[in-house]
Amino acid sequence: MKVKLNIDSNLTEEKAEFWIKKMTTKIEQITKELNSKQDFLWCYQDRDAFQVKYDDIFLIQVENEKTQIYTQSDKYIFKGRLYQIEKNLPGDFIMASRSAIINYRKLDHLKMLENGNIDAILENKIDVQISRRKIKNLKEKLGL
Repeated sequence: MKVKLNIDSNLTEEKAEFWIKKMTTKIEQITKELNSKQDFLWCYQDRDAFQVKYDDIFLIQVENEKTQIYTQSDKYIFKGRLYQIEKNLPGDFIMASRSAIINYRKLDHLKMLENGNIDAILENKIDVQISRRKIKNLKEKLGL
């Protein structure tokens, strides 16, 4: 694939055009990210609302029927369901299980367990178990 980039400061609107033979998951992810207008989630701590940038998110996890957002040192509540977040996330996020999504760019290492399971250890030391059904997707995303 060849990529041609023209920068024109006179344009009134940004535009990207792809000429492809086949739609791949990578191109789909890039398209989704380019079309995304929002790069943050509105999250809450107590009664205060904060814009949490996708780049700052390590883990999104449902605990006790609440959607928790974890960053390097903070924990927030998202007032919505996991599937509502998932459809807008950039390609840096991977489903770890039905109740957890990790930012693979914040992954420190993978811990291979004796029973065949894998735990993802994030840079902020949070340990997330990868469900057996999601291991294949994780390995593909990481190129393993």
